[in-house]
Amino acid sequence: MTPVTRFALAPMSTDVRVLTWLVLALPLVLALGGALGRGPARGILLGLTVLILLLYASVWFLWRPTAFEVDRSGLRILWPLRVRVIPARDIAEAVVLSREAFRREFGWAMRIGVGGLWGGFGWLYTSKGLLGLYVSRTDRLVLLRLRAGRPLLVTPEAEERFVAALRDLSRG
Repeated sequence: MTPVTRFALAPMSTDVRVLTWLVLALPLVLALGGALGRGPARGILLGLTVLILLLYASVWFLWRPTAFEVDRSGLRILWPLRVRVIPARDIAEAVVLSREAFRREFGWAMRIGVGGLWGGFGWLYTSKGLLGLYVSRTDRLVLLRLRAGRPLLVTPEAEERFVAALRDLSRG
């Protein structure tokens, strides 16, 4: 049996935590408006509340990873309802980047996908191209360069140990 090292998604950075609380307040405000409203506005606000709650559930179950597992076969990114496997042979490099180092290397960036609710998930369009994005913080990122496909930005806890575990794969 191959030993597996598991890394949870890193705790949110302060900016992501603040934005998450603001975004989580939105359905409460809409529900309150719907409860106090009259006529068609009431139904519209309550309908929007349900729609937003469904979107939030999809982020939690399908977009926000819960953990990253590394073993001899490679990397598994785990979500509550799906898994992505990246074979060890496909991982060219893993490096930890500060916010400043990311900006120096990639310049400006625009998120495509989910952002503000527990982190950023989807793609990140930068001046150097498209990156996969599964981050819960903005201050310490792990950049995974893949031999094929777009690079990934992830934020596992203990990012230095995570990078070391991935580097050990290439030596293994």
